[in-house]
Amino acid sequence: MEVAVTGATGFVGGGLLPKLVDHGHAVTALIRRETPPVRRFSNRIVRWAELSDQALIDNLQNVDVVVHMAARVHQMHEQDEDVAASYWAVNVEQTVRLAKAAAKAGVKRLVFVSTAKVYGETTENGEQWTEESHPNPVGSYAETKLEAEKQLLELATQGVIEVVIIRPPLVYGKEAKGNLASLGKLIDLQLPLPFGCVTNRRSLVSLDNLVSLISICVSHPKAAGEVLNASDAEVVSLKEILRGIGRQRQRKVRLMPLPVCLLRMALCCIGKRSMGEKLLSNLEVSSQKASRLLNWEPVPGLFSDMSLREVKVNDD
Repeated sequence: MEVAVTGATGFVGGGLLPKLVDHGHAVTALIRRETPPVRRFSNRIVRWAELSDQALIDNLQNVDVVVHMAARVHQMHEQDEDVAASYWAVNVEQTVRLAKAAAKAGVKRLVFVSTAKVYGETTENGEQWTEESHPNPVGSYAETKLEAEKQLLELATQGVIEVVIIRPPLVYGKEAKGNLASLGKLIDLQLPLPFGCVTNRRSLVSLDNLVSLISICVSHPKAAGEVLNASDAEVVSLKEILRGIGRQRQRKVRLMPLPVCLLRMALCCIGKRSMGEKLLSNLEVSSQKASRLLNWEPVPGLFSDMSLREVKVNDD
């Protein structure tokens, strides 16, 4: 098949392109900037955001499937005077524009990589988000991702194009960045970390597992029209994540038993409330639907006892 990929130069794109090539697909990289891995694994490279609608349609001729991962993601210390409008323009308007152009070019399916943040930021004890959970997005990124989902599904119901939506939580793997990668740097410094009392439950997804699900959704007939969560089978606590990072870096993790309530207060006082929520709260996502429907089985992640690889983590 001919598969066009937006976000091909990003973290997930860097893992997806070689996977698609391994499966025998021809790849068109729809990009903003060119990097060596994209040149290596792509048959064609197109700067799609700069094209007119007709030129975009012309460049999607003979493409069978579009995987859309390009998005405006959360940026620290954003300076944009109208941040919400910027998120809407990229995450909603460009997504719908791409879908309509793909349909006019004869593309059969669009796989949209969304986010588990459409459900919210935290789960209650014992709660696990499924695809039937009520959306409760917080912030412009999650809100615009959910709106893009709605508009794509409306196009699908009209028979314009097949749509598959994938909702991953935090994605981790080599070359990734984010809050938990910063914790790895702290571990390297051998500083005592005040997380000894944290027993939260977090769902993550490895780059390998997410890429494998996307590649299945490119061609699996049962994926059409579906919304699918993507997560590792394991649910881990912050302590387990830290110990996993330390084990892979061959560093001893020193954990101090500071009560969680005091830890939250301390993080709020230094302006790190958002980081505290990500690190200390629960966020559980079930991917059983994808396993049941598509026979997709996530392999053990980097924080399981079976992993022996270096850990770096990406914040979605």
